Amino acid sequence: MKKIGILGCGWLGFSLAKSLIGNGYEVHGSSTSIEKKDEFENNKIIFYLIKIDQNEIKGNLDFFKNIQVLIICIPPGKENSYNYSKIINLCCQEIIINKIKNILFTSSISVYDGIKGEIDEKVEPKPINISSKEILISEKKLMGLKDINLIILRLGGLVGVNRNPIFSLAKKDIVKLEGRINLIHQKECILIISELIKIPFSNNIFNCVYPYHPLKKDYYEKQALLRNLRLNKIIYSTKNEKTINSTKISKFLNYKFKFDVNLLESNF
Repeated sequence: MKKIGILGCGWLGFSLAKSLIGNGYEVHGSSTSIEKKDEFENNKIIFYLIKIDQNEIKGNLDFFKNIQVLIICIPPGKENSYNYSKIINLCCQEIIINKIKNILFTSSISVYDGIKGEIDEKVEPKPINISSKEILISEKKLMGLKDINLIILRLGGLVGVNRNPIFSLAKKDIVKLEGRINLIHQKECILIISELIKIPFSNNIFNCVYPYHPLKKDYYEKQALLRNLRLNKIIYSTKNEKTINSTKISKFLNYKFKFDVNLLESNF
């Protein structure tokens, strides 16, 4: 049985943990909130309270001991976007101390924000904002570790049950839509990660985006109609129009994307 550590059991990490446990793995999960302890334990996730800021990791660092795969699932949020790479650097120190050999890092396609056209993993990232720059720096910090096997997953915009950008867009007086969609369903991410940890780790970078890229205007108008929502004034631009190519992960795993981001979650 593999022992999996998920650092950051939030919206994606918690659902991933439950799925892996259902497949027979022992999962150690971290949260910044002690209030989550009962929920973790009720789902057979071994709970660890861990808080990380730019200066230190606080909490039960036994989390990092004797795990065979570490999944770093901490998204840069409003509070840590300027210090995200420092947080990942502290994680790197624990990886070294505990001699963890297999790392999977959930990164983001935002590292390609400054690029137009079709983008595969051979394209050199060009982040624009602070958050995406910090993500790319974090990738490089992890790549700089010696004697580890690192998989970087550059995930598209995450959607899932009751989570879709349409909900926030419908609340705006003016909706600005630029380019094409590059989304991936939460369940798709979980399946892909589950497949990756079944096989020996090797250093690799994969884009993970559902292969469906309509104009955002067309996509969100359809999503609004499906969900009985109304979009107000739409301003559309073709500026920075890009499509993220995920052929590499499909070929590597012999995997066919299953969760159509154009459908409602009830269709799955």
